[in-house]
Amino acid sequence: PQDLSLIEGSPSDRRRFMNTTLTQVDVDYLMALDEYEKLLPQRNALLKRIAEKRANKVELEFWDEQLATNGAILIAGRQRLLRELEVKAQDTHHALTGGRETLSLKYQPSIMPTANNDSKQLSFDVLGLDLNRQLTPEQIKPQILQVLEAEQRESIARGVTLSGPHRDELRMYINNRDSGLFGSRGQARTAVMALKFAELEWMRDRIGEYPLFLLDEVVAELDSKRRAFLLENLKGQAQTLVTTTELDIFTQEFTDRALVLNVIEGQIDAVGG
Repeated sequence: PQDLSLIEGSPSDRRRFMNTTLTQVDVDYLMALDEYEKLLPQRNALLKRIAEKRANKVELEFWDEQLATNGAILIAGRQRLLRELEVKAQDTHHALTGGRETLSLKYQPSIMPTANNDSKQLSFDVLGLDLNRQLTPEQIKPQILQVLEAEQRESIARGVTLSGPHRDELRMYINNRDSGLFGSRGQARTAVMALKFAELEWMRDRIGEYPLFLLDEVVAELDSKRRAFLLENLKGQAQTLVTTTELDIFTQEFTDRALVLNVIEGQIDAVGG
């Protein structure tokens, strides 16, 4: 249920989803994120010192270079993740909605890198474009530097770095309508379920094996159609732990192929499966 924050929560919730997913499988992304999160407050502190005439603007050159190097890795990684997740999530979402709805993931980086394509400048903000090309960190870095330079005066005045991966956003669209603004609660649950199954398959593709899949009291949150889909698709490829206080909402077929553990006052007993 907490994963509904991917639809209904703040941009930081969605950035956390991208970061958590990528850092589990991509060591370069992990290192870049760790470095970026150290650099950002140091650059912000320098901006404030410059505003107070206690430092010189030339000192920003080092921090801008480091921030752009690591920020470019984050933007490139997020772009690739969302492009690959979207393809997998759309298949699951089509199955859940009987083909009536199409799920799209729209990455909205605060710095919009562009790519040359037949001599035309194409930007991330063109819906669906991420399916067609991938920018490298080397292509993105100089564009981050350009934005940091253009925003330097305002950043100094406000004492904060105005743009970068720390301000990125992810929006989910259903039939080209923003689900966070116009979607129903049921549509939000369907989109999140599709995204989590896509994440599971994406990780398997990246590391060669399924991660552990944890579902905490999720079945009770679903209507009968979504519940049936979930139980049908938990076929044992990924080791899955499902918690519930209502065992009778599971089908007999599902419990027959599961190891059922009963937890009472901290004691665990196998009761079937």
